[in-house]
Amino acid sequence: MFLAAAAFFQNLFTREYNLERRAQRLEEQIREREGDLLRLLEVKGFVEGGAPFHPGVEAGEDGLEASPTTPYAEVEGNLCLYRGDSLLFWLNTRQLVPEQEARELQRMGGGTRLLERANGFWYVRAVPREDSLWAFVLLPLKSKLAPNLEGFRENALLLRGWLLPRNIVLSFSPTPFPVHDSNGAVLFWLDAPDHFKEPFQLRLLLALYLLAFFSLCLFINRVALDLVDRYSPLLVATFLVASIVLLVGLAYHFDWTQTFSELESFRKIFNTPVLNLAHSLGDLLIHVVLILWLMVFFHRKFELKEMSGVPVWLQFVLTLLFQLAAIMGVLMTTLIFRSLVLDSEYTFNLRSLLQFNTYSTLSLAGVILLLVAMFLFTHRIMLSVTKVGLEGRWRWLSLG
Repeated sequence: MFLAAAAFFQNLFTREYNLERRAQRLEEQIREREGDLLRLLEVKGFVEGGAPFHPGVEAGEDGLEASPTTPYAEVEGNLCLYRGDSLLFWLNTRQLVPEQEARELQRMGGGTRLLERANGFWYVRAVPREDSLWAFVLLPLKSKLAPNLEGFRENALLLRGWLLPRNIVLSFSPTPFPVHDSNGAVLFWLDAPDHFKEPFQLRLLLALYLLAFFSLCLFINRVALDLVDRYSPLLVATFLVASIVLLVGLAYHFDWTQTFSELESFRKIFNTPVLNLAHSLGDLLIHVVLILWLMVFFHRKFELKEMSGVPVWLQFVLTLLFQLAAIMGVLMTTLIFRSLVLDSEYTFNLRSLLQFNTYSTLSLAGVILLLVAMFLFTHRIMLSVTKVGLEGRWRWLSLG
């Protein structure tokens, strides 16, 4: 059921469907924000007094009055006043109109323009005012800043207010998805990769696919529990491991995680894939949960019988293999820790847990689950070593 629902929405949320709706919504957002900024000029004493802007300003007895509660810097956009080449007023310094662009728009009698700067693409509109003044509205459209840089992530002002996500392209070649300014002229066109989905659509699809995935895992677990009492443990172990390998293999074959690469949890954060498998935090957490599931199952259902009658050389070989498996498990855990701390973009300052963001906390939770899984694994391995029955001196020799 979950898989069928995911397939239905996957086919419903097409690139064309999303881009058409995005273009319409972007036009509405531009008109709305542009109107909000231009209405600031009607606020009594706004420019002369430099009073901060509050979006909930209401009309008083003497008309509109500015509220001193919100600083200019928090406005998502900018408003500048020019007289000729002279910049007389600006709302904030996030982005100003270059002098050449200001002169050209004034010479054209006003209008709109798409401005490309180092930090991203901006919508600019020039509106003539009284006393030879020109008002310039600037709206952030699409950021060119790298969202994974820690310095930018800490400065929310640099990343807030952008109207378009990273995976939408501002095209200057015609596509079926034009974006018009408030006067009806085409500003640019929208384009996107074939797999483009809106963030809320990706979260819905991810939830449905995960529910389908874990429902299938519960079914496999139920079948394995039914088989473990009737067949040999080796056969059940083969069935369980083969089922998990098949699920993971299908996910990689269809590049399942790439579908969600625009979500932070599935964005590639590792410089080198963890154990050549996980490229993102979501990948890693899914693998950790699968490992924990296997370890819990084997720890509860598989117990080696006493092997006192087995030849010493076979006891030695089995003990050696068991201890080698435990060492390899510890080594694998260490490599995963190393990748999380050194090769990922997340911070792990355990002396200040308040600096942890959501994804650092999820990473730490994954580490804890992995430690639990490795404890169960090594505990079962060491119990198996004692069941083999090899004398203590030979155990030390095999360990050496």
